[in-house]
Formats: sequence, C-alpha cells, structure tokens
Amino acid sequence: RRQVMRIDAHILTGACVKQIRCLKPSFLMENIDTIVLHATEGCNAMSSAQYLARKDTPVSAHLVIARSGAVIQILPFHVRACHAGQSEHEGRKNFNNFSIGIELDNAGTRYLRQQNRATRLITTAIRKPKRNARQRSARYSKNIICSDIW
Repeated sequence: RRQVMRIDAHILTGACVKQIRCLKPSFLMENIDTIVLHATEGCNAMSSAQYLARKDTPVSAHLVIARSGAVIQILPFHVRACHAGQSEHEGRKNFNNFSIGIELDNAGTRYLRQQNRATRLITTAIRKPKRNARQRSARYSKNIICSDIW
C-alpha cells in the first residue's frame, strides 16, 4: 500500500503522522526555503518530541521522524522553530528564520530505511504546490541541508 503525506494549513497529514502540542511562544515565518535535517541522539522519537515541545527548553523542531518511519509534528510549518542555533551556511545566517527543522530519531550515526522513506515523503509534500489556488499553502523548500555543517 502506497503511503501519502500532505500538508493542509501548514500541518502534515498522513496515516503515520501524529501531532503534539508545543507550548513555546510562536513567531510566524514568511519566506521558508530550506529544510534542515538533524539527529536527535535520544532514546526514542516520542521522548525527543516531548522534550522539544516543552516550554522550559530553548530548542524545538517542526518534526521528529521515528526509527519506524512514524512522524511526530511539533510545530506547524509556518511557525519558527529553534532548531538551528547560531547557524551559517554559504553566506546565509540564522536558519531558524527561514527553515523547517526535521529531527531524525537516532542514537547512533545510521538512519534506517523507514526514516529515509519518511523523509522523502515529507520533502515531496513540502515541495508540492497546491492544485487549487483557493487552498493557499506555500511551496516551502528548495534546499535541504544536514545539520553537521555548523
């Protein structure tokens, strides 16, 4: 069975997608053109997502992809996440202001096939424009960057 993910009103939808509530203050982003991939280096996806969503932590992300390929969305895509820190790449700075942060649940250095597949489905959904102009949604990203650049 073919798995499909879609974005509706900045929220990822699909059979393997869960939403959790992030209690941090939110700021909207207007020009999103980059996806930054990170490794959680945590014990599991849900504990990482819950940590990233907590109000008392300085970091956050838009998505966490579990080792099984399941996806947890923490923030809508148009809300700024604090995932890239003091970032700079190819002359651009402050990636939090224009990027989507995706965390891959990983206690080591290898990603699993299910995570790679989920990442491909997500990036396809992010890059796909809406067919109906009345369903307003940004065509988000043209750049994908791995976090080991900073």
